[in-house]
Amino acid sequence: MDEFRRLIVVGLPLAIPGVLHAAPPSADSTVAGPSALAITGGVRNKAALSAEALRTSPLVTNMEPVALTVRGGEVKRTLTGYRGIKLTDLLEQAVIEPSDHNSLKRSYVVARAGDDYTVVFSWSELYNTAVGPGVLVLVEKDGSALPDTEGPLALISRMDLRTGPRHVKWLKSIEVLRA
Repeated sequence: MDEFRRLIVVGLPLAIPGVLHAAPPSADSTVAGPSALAITGGVRNKAALSAEALRTSPLVTNMEPVALTVRGGEVKRTLTGYRGIKLTDLLEQAVIEPSDHNSLKRSYVVARAGDDYTVVFSWSELYNTAVGPGVLVLVEKDGSALPDTEGPLALISRMDLRTGPRHVKWLKSIEVLRA
């Protein structure tokens, strides 16, 4: 099994209590399941986070409605009643490992769906622009699990001019890489 699919399940620091299901590593527990989010790549704390555990962590609760717009600017629908966790908060708990003084500037984050739909964020975009705080891993809608059309977890970049292209349904992994 390739390294991307294998995860060492480790505890995240306690800043997000109860997020991680720490279990002794076994053949089954080291691979993220269909309702778990794998955090891998250039991070100190690789993890498989269940949707249920993420819902027990502190969530962004004042999310304004988000119009899902496509490349041409057409609004397809509006997301309302969603709650989630800032992607930057999850990355801070995972601890991005810089390999040298300038490596963070060359880092990027790949968010991947179950069907391998992929979106990319640069480290600078997440930590040095208004886009960063608006990227959420969505975990619930109206106080319940996400609808079946979204999957157990989803991702949205709320500050994008066209929000649809970086709306990831059935979110399965977050990977930190370097250019």
